[in-house]
Amino acid sequence: MIGRFAAAEISPPAPRGLRRQNCLGTPDDRFIISQALLGRFTPRMLGTVLEVSYCRPLVRRAELLYFLSNVTTGGIFYISPILNAYGGYVSVTPLSFLTMRLDVLYWHHWSLPRPTSSGFFKLPSYDASFRDSDLMKRQGGTASAFIVQSRTTLRGRIDLGRWTRLALVDNFWVDYWWIDQNTFYKNIPRDVVLAKSDWVVVNDVTLLFEMILRQQNPISLFLAVQHEWTYVPNHPYHAHLLTGFVIVRIARLGKVVRNLRAFVQAGSHLQHAFRVGRLYIGGGFLVDYDLGPVSHAR
Repeated sequence: MIGRFAAAEISPPAPRGLRRQNCLGTPDDRFIISQALLGRFTPRMLGTVLEVSYCRPLVRRAELLYFLSNVTTGGIFYISPILNAYGGYVSVTPLSFLTMRLDVLYWHHWSLPRPTSSGFFKLPSYDASFRDSDLMKRQGGTASAFIVQSRTTLRGRIDLGRWTRLALVDNFWVDYWWIDQNTFYKNIPRDVVLAKSDWVVVNDVTLLFEMILRQQNPISLFLAVQHEWTYVPNHPYHAHLLTGFVIVRIARLGKVVRNLRAFVQAGSHLQHAFRVGRLYIGGGFLVDYDLGPVSHAR
């Protein structure tokens, strides 16, 4: 989903005496609900994501290459004060370190009353200013769009000891955006200027140092650094964002709650049309709900 937090893709810990964890830490088919509340400032954006999914193990082997393999499909619902998105996705994890995902979404965007830079704003060209101060002088409009978004995730982890681990996560995104108006516009989720029909490429790399605070029903603290590169090939336009994270993850709460994560993020753009040197702040909460195994009639 748009703006999903990269560190959410950290693999669960491989247990001693390797066992299958294909679907939410279990070897069974599962129904899963995933929820996220995400916000950022400069540029401003706040929204909640709900995914309702069905996960099925792909390779049923308790081996390092396959213990996380699965196929997951589901629906996506994204709600914020200025845009909604609805659609579905398919995700395939053929190997424990590799996930490939495809989202197809319908997106509707509107604007808040002036003065605000949060909304849909038409622009005359790729090179037009989309500074917040310039957009606040205008009243935004509305637009609808279709989005096809692919993401390839590579991840790996090294155990440094019983209580510490080092992980690396790389997400490579390719977005196709089509809006129902023949104009350039400010794309708020990606913080770029796009044309009516356009592509965006994003690659984010996150290095995470994990400290395990509790082994039973694990609680972990992560310190992370992330570099995000955004590219609009038809412009062409490049942006680079460097941030640090502090993340707390609780693996299990009761019978239903799994992977409760809270994070704060801060950093600055190294390259951008106008945000270089400005403080970037973000944060949020993410959680999975295990709705139980799926029974199959025999």
